Parts: sequence; C-alpha cells; structure tokens
Amino acid sequence: MMRVSYRTALIAVTVLLAGCGGSKTRTVTGEDDQRVDVTTTAGGETKVTTTGADGSKGSYSTGGAWPKDAPEYAAAYPGAAVSGSFSGTSDGGSGSTVTFTTGDPPDKLVAFYRQRVEAAGMKQVSSFDAQGTQMTAWLDEPNGRQFSLQTTSAEGRTTATLIYGTKAP
Repeated sequence: MMRVSYRTALIAVTVLLAGCGGSKTRTVTGEDDQRVDVTTTAGGETKVTTTGADGSKGSYSTGGAWPKDAPEYAAAYPGAAVSGSFSGTSDGGSGSTVTFTTGDPPDKLVAFYRQRVEAAGMKQVSSFDAQGTQMTAWLDEPNGRQFSLQTTSAEGRTTATLIYGTKAP
C-alpha cells in the first residue's frame, strides 16, 4: 500500500495552489523517491498523481465538470449545474463524487438514478428522508460497485451529491 508522507503531501498542495493560469504540469520528488505530479488546466481542472517508492500509484482529479469516465448508471443529470467533482484511483479501486444543483425535486433525481443503477444490477441497501434531506444507497457486492445519492431541497432548488465507486478485483 502506498503511503505519502505529510511533507510530500504539503509540497504537493503548495505546488497545486501555485499552479494558476494555462495548462501546466509540475513534479515534486519527496522523501524516499515519492513523486507527485500536479497538472492544472486553464479550465480549472486539476489532476494529481502520486507514485510511492514501491511504484504504486494513486491519482485524483478535481474540477467543475462531470467526470468524463462516469459509468452509464452515473450519467450526468439533464440540466444539472455542476458545482464540483472529484475522482480518484488507487490500487484498491476507483470512485468519484459530483455535487450539482437542479430545479427538479429530489424525488425526480432519485427516480432518474434508481432506474439506472438497478438496470446495472445494483440493489438498494438503504434509504432515509429526514428534514428535507434524502439519502439512498445501492450496492453490487459481487462486482464491488456502490452508488449513493444525497439530496437537499431549498428555495425551489435541489442540491445533490452523487458518490460512486468500484473496488479493485
């Protein structure tokens, strides 16, 4: 398992924050030959790839767009305004989180994703609705996939956070 030291992570964050304007890649080599590559684009997306001394890799990206490699069951919600996204991969698997807003009510979002995740073979494992917040989760244990949707509605807008991932075989 790859471990990145606190110092290496701090250096990466410093490089990340310094990477403004244009598309740039910066590399930092830390303790024990650990390496962090940070790429920023003019569009505001950032990708960080870490390489441990043992050669193991992990990566994550952030930005204001729907993850390009999202599976069909995690398709972009029609008319959604993405406020942030995060995707990551490691030896243990991969996953993404997307936060977005829409004028549609929470029940419509739940129905949209329920149809997709259940068609993909996932089973609903939990659901709750408390004080305007709904959270529903699905699981496909044999294939290591999971999906959850949390919604909150206020002033005619729904904010949703979608989380999906797959464990490595």
